[in-house]
Amino acid sequence: MPIVVSPLRDRPEDILPLVAFWLAEVNARYGKAVRGFTREAEARLVAYPWPGNVRELRNLVERLVILCGTERIGAEQLPLEIASSRAPEAGASANARVTDLTLAQTERAHIRKVLADAKGNKTRAASILGISRETLRAKVGPDS
Repeated sequence: MPIVVSPLRDRPEDILPLVAFWLAEVNARYGKAVRGFTREAEARLVAYPWPGNVRELRNLVERLVILCGTERIGAEQLPLEIASSRAPEAGASANARVTDLTLAQTERAHIRKVLADAKGNKTRAASILGISRETLRAKVGPDS
């Protein structure tokens, strides 16, 4: 019997409860005392479309808690593509995003999203973007 679960981007109300659950779990596992996220960081987490779904969110919470040296995780500690997510403004469509990024930052975030969608396959991502693999490596670095 198949169980169908809608993507996380369609269930933004589930994001913060999942974050709280994993925060407690990771704190206990690694002996950390991170109390949570700032309101701005929470808003960015909810606004992000989560192409990697629940697994991406869990991995992010774990990584942030492990690396966090403060009581709360702020928006500035989030990866660029998530930190640049903003809640839609009143009257805007659900997919609209307001950003304060430079063109280079926007390009890099888009390239990383395409790379994630291509499951890290740089040749496929470069093909989707219409650039050479070498150009892709130059734009995001060899380890991305």
